[in-house]
Amino acid sequence: PLADEYSATKLISEIGTQRKWSEGDINRDVKVMQDQRLYTVADLRLLGPEAWREVPLLPIVKELLRRAAWHGVGRAKLKEKKKEEKNMKKAAKMRYKAEEEFSSSSSSSESEMERDKVNKENNENAKEKKKADKLEKKEAKRAEKDLENGEHVLNEKIGAPNGTVLPEGISLESPLANGAPQQPRFLAAPVVTASKIKATASDGKTYEFDRWCPHKGVDLAKGPLVGTRIICPKHRWEFDLARGGVCVDKPGKSVNACVVNDW
Repeated sequence: PLADEYSATKLISEIGTQRKWSEGDINRDVKVMQDQRLYTVADLRLLGPEAWREVPLLPIVKELLRRAAWHGVGRAKLKEKKKEEKNMKKAAKMRYKAEEEFSSSSSSSESEMERDKVNKENNENAKEKKKADKLEKKEAKRAEKDLENGEHVLNEKIGAPNGTVLPEGISLESPLANGAPQQPRFLAAPVVTASKIKATASDGKTYEFDRWCPHKGVDLAKGPLVGTRIICPKHRWEFDLARGGVCVDKPGKSVNACVVNDW
């Protein structure tokens, strides 16, 4: 019989060579043995029928390995192995039964604790959701009020009555000249694409710039062009096209404006 410490990978290689298997097949079988941590013949002899079924080798390979591992081993050792397997199954069964009894005895108290925990989490989630909904409504109302106030301020700057809303897509020249308000002069409607806007400012130059505001992604095509500044219709951010589209109050933000010569 083979010694217990005899290499299992060497054994599979010898079997493959005798059977004239390809080198690739042998290497794959060796890798499977290593992945399953079957390093010695003693490891192979520890496997019972159920364990052998879990080893991802071809049936013929497993049968040849099993026979080689047990070749020449006496009946007494086989009987001892079967007895060992039987004792292991019995011990596992007793351990499972004990765990099941312990689980059933504590399941009622654990279930009650779990139920209380779930109820507490649900109540906290409901409170958080209610708080978030209230905050969202408050922010929406504030944004709406800010937008309304911003329109009044802008209309005061251009000399238009309060409540006047500029038509969508219309540009207008800066209304201030020598400190005195004037009526706005409307220029040509801008050209709007999926990501860019082309518009003529009060300096007579045509600029191309990003359509979407870098703050919250609002469509700048809906905002007015005052002088050389495009104004976001939601939060009133102003971007100076003559300075490359940089934000007046947030220099780190820009709509990447450039002059278009052939429009």
